[in-house]
Amino acid sequence: MTAAWRLGGLTPTQKLVLLSLADNANDQGECYPSIAQIATRTCLSIRAVRVAVRSLEDAGIVESAARSGTSTIYLLHVEPRQEMPPRQQVPPRHEMPTTPARRAAPPRQQVPPTPAAGAAEPSLNRQLNRQGTVNRPDDVPANTWADFLAIRKAKRSPLTATALRGIEREASKAGLTLAEAIAKCCERGWQGFEAAWVSTPPARAAPNRADRISATVAELTGRSNRPEVIDVVATEPASQLR
Repeated sequence: MTAAWRLGGLTPTQKLVLLSLADNANDQGECYPSIAQIATRTCLSIRAVRVAVRSLEDAGIVESAARSGTSTIYLLHVEPRQEMPPRQQVPPRHEMPTTPARRAAPPRQQVPPTPAAGAAEPSLNRQLNRQGTVNRPDDVPANTWADFLAIRKAKRSPLTATALRGIEREASKAGLTLAEAIAKCCERGWQGFEAAWVSTPPARAAPNRADRISATVAELTGRSNRPEVIDVVATEPASQLR
């Protein structure tokens, strides 16, 4: 690093790249950082780092040699040195990604942790994720839940957290559990639930005209066929009636 600081006649980009190489070098001046690593450390673009390294190679300050399957090795010549070998003797450098070992394990994917056995069940609000999808409550059977979601889908009304909370509130007013309220929705094809729908008896349909005529005819016929009872009052003495 001290020898690299003392070198003059370099551009700021060349000096910065050389200092990064010197910082990684051992006592023999050897280092093997990747171009991407140098760019990250110096806050330069990858193209600027490549241009700076090649200019340092042309100046004889840096010597590079490609290695198969790994990063390029660099040799720094910042101390008094002998004549460098000709440029054509240095093999061409290619930046290649590091080749993993033949039996290396595949990269581990991030998997959410599994809840511990016996952990408390999440509440209804915790079962709602941020995308608005509602998970099936534990007390609602799976087939009933699937039927209810199918009804909501057919009516183009996706089930939201707010809608499920409203059904639970109305079920409580009607004295029903959430599972019972959803079951009634499935039986009657409802996409929602209100307590008034099950607590108010349905209104009786008014009789139509034909029913009214039949009832009137039946009443009149019954009166005409009804036998009349006539009380006979005896006005003569019993001896004359004989």
